[in-house]
Amino acid sequence: MYPLKIPSHKELYSSTIFGVTCGAKDKLIENLTLPSLEIDDWLILKNMGAYSLGLHTSMNGFFVPRMFYVTDFNNLTRYGLSEFNYKFTKTILKEATDDRTNLNEEFRVTFCLDFIL
Repeated sequence: MYPLKIPSHKELYSSTIFGVTCGAKDKLIENLTLPSLEIDDWLILKNMGAYSLGLHTSMNGFFVPRMFYVTDFNNLTRYGLSEFNYKFTKTILKEATDDRTNLNEEFRVTFCLDFIL
């Protein structure tokens, strides 16, 4: 898991990411080091598959989040995504690199897509 933007400060915190159930078993990631996050900050989670959204619940007043798919242009054509109704919402990861991780190489992604249903 990586924050999309590089924080302006270098202070990092030991973090745990929980799901929306507020239950102890709804722990997604433990002992993760992250910068201080703000509302509307994005986190990139590598290798999240089809069941990631399927496990989401609207319990406790949370709603299913708007999902964005991150890919490169080759995958758009290779998997036929060029026929879907989508728009490019952002070109990302141009500045999302730091001394620890080159996200562009790690994820090999360029575009963030918003599918229009």
